[in-house]
Amino acid sequence: MRVIFYAVNGLGIGHLTRLLAIARRLRRRAADAEILFLTSSEADHLIYQEGFPAIKFPSKTIRAEVGLKKRTFLETCMPVAWNVISSFRPDVIVVDTFPQGSLQELIPVLHWSPKMVFVFREQKLERVADPEFQQLLRYYDHILVPHAEGEFDPQCVGIPLTFTGPILIRDREELLVRREVRRQLELPDNRRIVYCTFGGGGDEHARRVFQWVHHTLSARKDCFLVTANGPLSRGLTAMSQDNAQLFYFPAMELFPAFDVAISAAGYNTCNELLYAGVPSIFIPFERDLDDQTLRADRIEKAGAGVRLDTLTEKALNYAFDRLLAEAPTLSEKARAWIPANGAGEAARVIAELAGLAVEVGTPPGTSLC
Repeated sequence: MRVIFYAVNGLGIGHLTRLLAIARRLRRRAADAEILFLTSSEADHLIYQEGFPAIKFPSKTIRAEVGLKKRTFLETCMPVAWNVISSFRPDVIVVDTFPQGSLQELIPVLHWSPKMVFVFREQKLERVADPEFQQLLRYYDHILVPHAEGEFDPQCVGIPLTFTGPILIRDREELLVRREVRRQLELPDNRRIVYCTFGGGGDEHARRVFQWVHHTLSARKDCFLVTANGPLSRGLTAMSQDNAQLFYFPAMELFPAFDVAISAAGYNTCNELLYAGVPSIFIPFERDLDDQTLRADRIEKAGAGVRLDTLTEKALNYAFDRLLAEAPTLSEKARAWIPANGAGEAARVIAELAGLAVEVGTPPGTSLC
């Protein structure tokens, strides 16, 4: 079995992380599978770290920064993608979020013979309902929706679809022991340990909010901040005796060490914190495709987290006091909100499309959308 995972560049590393999560479970299911990543993510070193080979071409971000003309970029990168796919001869190609690729580079591939799988993370309604977008989905053999059934309607018709539940880079049993993580990070025993993260590091606005949160909470004497530096981060964060910087992937492994968290409301980090049961404040950011406000609102209504929209010191301190007071209940409801990791179910679907372990009948969670 040969599988290509196609991960595009973004403001964070969510696309790449989801595909890595599936690839890990696929390798566990079929040890002899040949897996290759084709990516424009500037965090491609994480693919190597997780034990997979990758072929990298430049991202749209760096193209714009260095003044590489779009036409030159396309004429160079598109043949690379096509040649890799045609020479590797995959049984299945797995694509996340952008069915046509980030620059339309996958459109010719959609007419080729490999089985095509699309990971359809929830997107804004106007994008989902777009006729051109829906037409592109018709070229896919199966759609994986990394949400609970009923949470998101993909609005596609006649395409096999599986609601996997959230797809996560680690299972609960893979998370590290709280005591050992605290010892290795030299975290104080007499302070509440606050994990602070605002995505993969590619968004300047998120970085400014991060600095504001850092400044506000550093004034509290009951907290010790552990600030996550995303793989795409540039620059330095000021250090003090009341905080530590974390350079680690996947940070999810360390979550048992943290008492509470403050995070952007992106798909991956939200679901990882909820799955690990870390009581959290979620700050939604405006994104072209991802409705973080809807996600944060949904979590708060379920009693699984605290949503913060008003970015003032008073509002943050109020939300933080509430977080501390309700921490045990928030943790319990967060775990219940995401009871299982959907990466295994996604790997099962891909393996079956490739002709491995085919089961009789339609498996649970699979339908025609």
